[in-house]
Amino acid sequence: MICACMFPIAQLPGMFANVSANLAMSAGVSASMSKSASMSLSASMQASMQASMQAKAAVSAALSASVMAKLTATATAVASVQAAMRVDLMSSSAPAAMNQLFQSMQANNLAGALGQLPVGALAQLKAIATVAAAAQARSSSSASQSAAMAASAATSAAGILNTQAAVKQAFGVNLTEAGSVAALSSAMATLNGNLAQMPNFGLLVSASLLGKASQLLDALQAIKANLGVDLTQKGAGAKLNQALSSAAQSVQSAGTTSGQAATVQQSANLIDTSTVATSLVAQNLQGLTVSQVPTHISLLAGLMGKLCGFGSDIVQHQPCGKQCLFALASLFSLFGCICPSASKSTGS
Repeated sequence: MICACMFPIAQLPGMFANVSANLAMSAGVSASMSKSASMSLSASMQASMQASMQAKAAVSAALSASVMAKLTATATAVASVQAAMRVDLMSSSAPAAMNQLFQSMQANNLAGALGQLPVGALAQLKAIATVAAAAQARSSSSASQSAAMAASAATSAAGILNTQAAVKQAFGVNLTEAGSVAALSSAMATLNGNLAQMPNFGLLVSASLLGKASQLLDALQAIKANLGVDLTQKGAGAKLNQALSSAAQSVQSAGTTSGQAATVQQSANLIDTSTVATSLVAQNLQGLTVSQVPTHISLLAGLMGKLCGFGSDIVQHQPCGKQCLFALASLFSLFGCICPSASKSTGS
């Protein structure tokens, strides 16, 4: 069985109820502080971004950018659904599982719970997260920053390798092997067949709300990681003021050293995008039609995964027994229980 459990869904608004109050206690981010932080981040990441752009241009010259982008997105979505919801979209059981998940999300009003999250505070949270990121980057040693930026550039330059890994994980296909396009075409046909039998999650919750909820979690996580302040906890507003004051001072003299820029450029130069492997992938992907996982499914999977990081495991794969209100026969007609194990649970 699979179910979007009513208990963690009902608890979602309360989990983030302190965020608005904490922000009200804080002096917030001034315009000058936000501008300084943005300039700091821009300076720190400029060299890395330039190297990444050069690398992406080189990869695009060897491969079809549209096919690569779609293939990477599809493989990533399949892996994300597997990780966050434990549903294999390539399995024959996937349509039934996703239909069951849709029904439970609808019955337990997931959209209503997400609608109560403090997404109205996104602009303020993003501004704080920007200051936090700038302060963290500034407090890091030059060597650490150089290594981080070099790794970023290398990752972008080796984007083809990331695509290969994602495709291998999602579909079990090695893009450098002969016949890989035939294997992928077969996998896409299977995926299309399963997706056609799944419900439209867009009828359940809007993409806009899913996106805002995801951004909210990202901002809160960034603030916690970089400032050490958990805004979901009561009274964290006072700590936020102190952390922002320290952060404001640390971003005043931010910048990127020539040594950092040189390290990033050297890293990018080491990536050879015209390797035999890249050529094989380019050849094997010719003529491939890539299926696309619906946006709502991808967004839901991403959000469910992020919520797990906040201690909320909404998607369950086992009956809760008497812990679940759906297990009480007297409430079946009221809530419309959709749990296939409910009749068994009531007798336990």
